[in-house]
Amino acid sequence: MSEEISIEQQYPSVELAYPIAVASYESTTRRLDAIDGRLQATLTMVSTVTAAFVTVALTYGTKIWSIWFLFAMTAAAVSIALGLFARDAGKVILLSPAALRDAWLHNPRMVFMVDLIHDAADNFNANIDRLESKWRRLVQMTIAFTFELFFLVVWTAVARS
Repeated sequence: MSEEISIEQQYPSVELAYPIAVASYESTTRRLDAIDGRLQATLTMVSTVTAAFVTVALTYGTKIWSIWFLFAMTAAAVSIALGLFARDAGKVILLSPAALRDAWLHNPRMVFMVDLIHDAADNFNANIDRLESKWRRLVQMTIAFTFELFFLVVWTAVARS
């Protein structure tokens, strides 16, 4: 004769895990907000430095038509495109009150808590994947910006010599 295991027996630590699962949404939201802030700051820096460097170089008579200038502008465009793509891609997944209302409110307390923990775990993993993707784009963006700076320096050195 097989005995049916109650949900309380199957998941004895639900009461402990539930607040952690709920708090995970705030934690990942803060982390995604932080990486978006870094992306925005880097986009601003790339645009500002590019415009300022080119303006100053042209003021001092640097010739604009150079393969190095084209490389620099290509690297700038790649850097900006990566930043815009990263900012636009992967919005945070939050717990939907509509989902609670429509699919969970009829459940007993323990089933509700277990379901929320499972949903929060899935959403946490998806949000971390988004965070890591944004981080990789930020690193790629920074590398492209570094190449741009190198090309700008070479452009001004070669065009003025």
